[in-house]
Amino acid sequence: LLGMNDRRVIAILLADAPRAEELSGALHREGFESVLAHSSDELCRLLNQRRVDGVVIENQLHGFLRGLEIIERLASDLVRPAIVLLGDLTPEDERLATRLKVEQLVGRRERRAAILQAVKSSLLQTSPAGILIPAAARSLVRNCAAIQPLPQLLAKVAGYLDDPQASTADLARDISTDPRIT
Repeated sequence: LLGMNDRRVIAILLADAPRAEELSGALHREGFESVLAHSSDELCRLLNQRRVDGVVIENQLHGFLRGLEIIERLASDLVRPAIVLLGDLTPEDERLATRLKVEQLVGRRERRAAILQAVKSSLLQTSPAGILIPAAARSLVRNCAAIQPLPQLLAKVAGYLDDPQASTADLARDISTDPRIT
């Protein structure tokens, strides 16, 4: 868990590098640790290598992916820092941002003070990340739903339902052998 002297870590991915540098300096002066990412790949690597409490990301980036698509991929990887999304969004994009639980939406042309306020507000809504969950562990959890129950176990459990003599202990023992049913 975070100690008293640990600072909240904010990752920044903006299309405009000088604006990202300026925001990074302002966050540092406000007591945050900021880390600049120059691409979506770099942002994903960063989020998999260290604790990050929040992300400031622009929706319209220079690369192949938009900010919302990057946020969607992070959510599918079970990486969920507080998100501040910069951009002028369509109503459809706003609905997607809401579904992805983006904490703060800020207009693309908003000043640095508005972005700083959005970062502070989004971090108040979330608890510090504290520990980093390894990518391999997140992958196991994400793929757990793909494990199919054993057909013979399903038949056996169905048989218990029809058998008035079946014991709860036997049912529990058989269920505990299959991770999906458990």
